[in-house]
Amino acid sequence: MGKFVRVLTLTLAVVLIIVSNSYGYNIKNDEVIRLHVLANSNSAEDQFIKYQVRDEIIKNFSSELANINCPKQLEAFIEKNIKQITKKADNILKKNGFSYSAEVSTGKFNFPSRMYLDEVYPAGDYQAVKVELGEGAGDNWWCVMFPPLCFVGEANSPQNEAEKKQTTLKDKDENNEIEYSIKIIDIFKSLLGKITNISS
Repeated sequence: MGKFVRVLTLTLAVVLIIVSNSYGYNIKNDEVIRLHVLANSNSAEDQFIKYQVRDEIIKNFSSELANINCPKQLEAFIEKNIKQITKKADNILKKNGFSYSAEVSTGKFNFPSRMYLDEVYPAGDYQAVKVELGEGAGDNWWCVMFPPLCFVGEANSPQNEAEKKQTTLKDKDENNEIEYSIKIIDIFKSLLGKITNISS
């Protein structure tokens, strides 16, 4: 019985490592700072202006963000520039005839599991900058500010409405797969813990 438990424990540990690595399940929440731009609603107009605000923020701050070396340095930068970020967002809204304004906030927020640049960011609390447009009730766009992965090239790549819809559907499918995969990982961890307790 003891030998069987040891073999089973080793097998589960190996499977857990393989599954975790295959999904890049190695992100530490406290080492990441995210940027989220939340649309006023899911109407075509509100979604369009969300991307315009995103582009404006990245265009104006990408060079500084690229030189950030640690989370604390980024937090200091955000605190210093939060009014400027708000102003840039408001200018885009006003320029395009929108009556609502932007509200920029920072802090720890809870987010679901998401895939970003082939890495899985597990559900949990992350330090983030939130740019809420109007009611902030629509779908959001997000990127990783630290490490500095918000690239202008990615932000400015043109997409028509059909492509955006396809991307959204693809993201939803991928994120459902990620959720299931993380649940499987958690189940393996739970089983491994129980077997370890039995054998000790």
